[in-house]
Amino acid sequence: GIDLGGECPEKYVLTLSADPPEAATLEGGGVFLPGEEVVIKAVPGPGYSFSKWSGDTTWLSDVTAPETSLQMPEKHIVLTAALEQIKLVIQASAGMHGRIEPEGAVEVPYGHNQAFLITPDEGYLTDFIRVNGNPVDTVTDNGWDSLTGQYTFKAVVNDHSIEAGFVADHTSVIDVLAQTAEIYPNPASGFFTLRFDNQGGSQASIMLYNSQGRLLQRKDVEGKGWLEVPFRVEGLARGLYILRIESGRHVPASKVVIK
Repeated sequence: GIDLGGECPEKYVLTLSADPPEAATLEGGGVFLPGEEVVIKAVPGPGYSFSKWSGDTTWLSDVTAPETSLQMPEKHIVLTAALEQIKLVIQASAGMHGRIEPEGAVEVPYGHNQAFLITPDEGYLTDFIRVNGNPVDTVTDNGWDSLTGQYTFKAVVNDHSIEAGFVADHTSVIDVLAQTAEIYPNPASGFFTLRFDNQGGSQASIMLYNSQGRLLQRKDVEGKGWLEVPFRVEGLARGLYILRIESGRHVPASKVVIK
């Protein structure tokens, strides 16, 4: 037979893990000879950031780097990559005569949803809602719930802002809408149409509120003369709702009954 001369050197196992386990992809684990230079790497998954290595870190060149190296010792070692969930911030604010819940700097874990409920004080209506500085389109924005007047940021991956303003409700003392517009059918079930005379020809905003003054739907229209604006109201609870037209300085309001 052949004498190979000497014994095969013993090898040792380097085991890598992540905490939490699903938070990273790990590279560099395996079986190595003592003294062998080994490079290890933790690649954070979506929504996570690398924090540090823990475990048998004596041989690591840098415990705070996601990619680092070590000389394999004469023993089996285990290293764990600790990861932190990224949190985003939504700045939520409300003007006088109302509130937004939650309010302030709201932390949201990466990829999660966060809802905000906007409620005016008694005698006031929601005047505007802006997300990231832009007015919310209550028709096309899938974050808006027209049944509850609630806005939800979905699958958050960036910082955002939301703000709301409020205006006094003069519905009880204004009756000029009856002279310049009509709502049919009223009471309504499923839908109704607003027909109004946009005398100035400027852009008009039509807002539908529930009895608490929460904005449910907003539609912006343009054109001079008599305009027709349809509203779909399936799913709304029976009761009294407020319809407000804002066109220039002319702000009439009326009530709609959903049956």
